[in-house]
Amino acid sequence: NWGCKIEVNNNFVCLINDDEASLIKYYGDKLDLNVPTDINGYIITSIGKRAFYFGDFNKIILPNTITNIEEYAFLHCEKLSFVELPNNLATIKQGLFASCISIKTIKLPDSVKAIESSAFVGCNSLVDIKLSNNITSIGRGAFSSCESLKEVIIPDSIDVISDYLFNGCTSLVNINLPNTITNIGEGAFYNCTSLEKITLPNNIKLIEKKAFSYCTSLKIINIPNSVEK
Repeated sequence: NWGCKIEVNNNFVCLINDDEASLIKYYGDKLDLNVPTDINGYIITSIGKRAFYFGDFNKIILPNTITNIEEYAFLHCEKLSFVELPNNLATIKQGLFASCISIKTIKLPDSVKAIESSAFVGCNSLVDIKLSNNITSIGRGAFSSCESLKEVIIPDSIDVISDYLFNGCTSLVNINLPNTITNIGEGAFYNCTSLEKITLPNNIKLIEKKAFSYCTSLKIINIPNSVEK
């Protein structure tokens, strides 16, 4: 657990433990923010829960010393349009970019292996996101209500489309599912009103309820013989 020692410099506030720093708050007025690699000699290795939430930042650049960013760190940063993530980040945690309504595109480093639930929920300007083959899990509702998202290529490292993953992605026209997918979760494409066609891979065994509910433009869907439910 992080200790109680606190260091402050240039409006950055960090908790210190074992000579490493966790950034927990920035109370300055910069809108384009470059997070330093250290604070008073302590290397910044993590960003704390809700560290920047409801901030007015336009741009945030994070150093490569950071390996962990806690849940909801950028929640409701509604003016944030650009984030540079560190290249050693393993997990996009729960609600990390929830309701960041100005982000149009984001580059995930190849180090990312998991995207947790609601990570990008309500990012309604997000048009493009590239998912690498190193990602092995994408959590419930991770892209829910990303109303501008038009196309997503799911990497073949994924075997489950989680519940409500693309719920309310009303601009989603095309989705490519790899042959590794065996399960499409409840409400996975719920209310994807622009989705016209989807090809289901031959290895799918389970399609949960409401998976394609209110896909009012869906004209073609082929159910393979492998489906058991």
